[in-house]
Amino acid sequence: MPRIQKEDKKAALVAAAIRVFASQGLGAPTAMIAKEADVANGTLFNNFPTKTDLLNYVYIQIKQEVIETAIGDAPVDADLKQQAYYMWSRWTRWGAANPDKRRTLAMLCVSDEISEETRRVAGQGADCIGDMLTRCVANGHLRGQPLTFVTSILEALANMTIDFMIENPDEADKHSDLGFETFWRAIS
Repeated sequence: MPRIQKEDKKAALVAAAIRVFASQGLGAPTAMIAKEADVANGTLFNNFPTKTDLLNYVYIQIKQEVIETAIGDAPVDADLKQQAYYMWSRWTRWGAANPDKRRTLAMLCVSDEISEETRRVAGQGADCIGDMLTRCVANGHLRGQPLTFVTSILEALANMTIDFMIENPDEADKHSDLGFETFWRAIS
C-alpha cells in the first residue's frame, strides 16, 4: 500500500480542522481533528507544532482562497460598478458554497490566536480590492470615510446576503444581486 504523502496529510488535516472548527468551535481538541483527518495525533503535531500554528495556517489558507476567488479574472477594463459586481458575486457565491470555511474564517477573524503577521500575510493580494473600494466611494455618500468603515459595511452586507443565499438556494442569484445593489447604492 503506498504511503500518503506529507502534503496530502497536511491538506487532510486542514480540511478536517475546518470541518471540526465549523461544528465544534476553535476550542475543539486537536485529537478530534486528527481523528477526523484519519491520521495519528502525532502527525498533526509533525505538521503543526502547536494548535496556534494550525489556526494561523488555516486562517491564511481560507483568507487567500476568498481573495483569489473574489479577484479571479476580474474585468479590469470594465467600469467600476461592473468590477465591483464581479468581485461581489464571486465572493457571495463562494460563501454560499463553502459554509464550513466561512464559519471557520469568521471565528478565526476575531481570534486572539491569529497573529498580526498572519493577518498581513493572509491579506496579500487584496490591495486591488481596497483600491477599487476607494475609487467606488470617492464621489459617493461615504467619501472621506476610513476604508475600514467601508469594508465593515461591505462584509456585514455580504454576510447577510450569503445567509439568505444559503437559506433560499433557489433564489441565491436574486439575493446576491439585491445585496450588491444595496451596497452599490450605499457607496456610490
